[in-house]
Amino acid sequence: MSHDEFFEEPLPPELAAMERALRSGPSPADALRDRILAGVGRELAAAKRRQFWRYVAGVAAVMLFAINLSVSAASTTTSRRPGMDSVRQAVLREEIERLQLDIPTDDLVRHGVLLLAAGDELIPMGVPRRGVGMP
Repeated sequence: MSHDEFFEEPLPPELAAMERALRSGPSPADALRDRILAGVGRELAAAKRRQFWRYVAGVAAVMLFAINLSVSAASTTTSRRPGMDSVRQAVLREEIERLQLDIPTDDLVRHGVLLLAAGDELIPMGVPRRGVGMP
């Protein structure tokens, strides 16, 4: 393909003569063409692999940061768990058994005790502890 097939503006006469001279010479062998295409293909595949591993490394870094943040938050907070005396717990168990739900009673009691005893504090929240960097 010549310059005129790609560009509207023609080449100056001396560059046009150089292009004609280069085009009239011997063309590279098919083996050279195949080697060049194979080399380019290998480089493109390697570039894709590098791009994939950069992406994986980025995702891993974000996950490690999130895990570190979560562990740090968990180690500096305590959870307030509501308490319930045994009498209220027995009454609750009887009420749940009367409902005849298709869920094991032990599971219902375990979750029900926590939820019903929570009252106003139904949403569990962390309470910061005194530690490093805290007054």
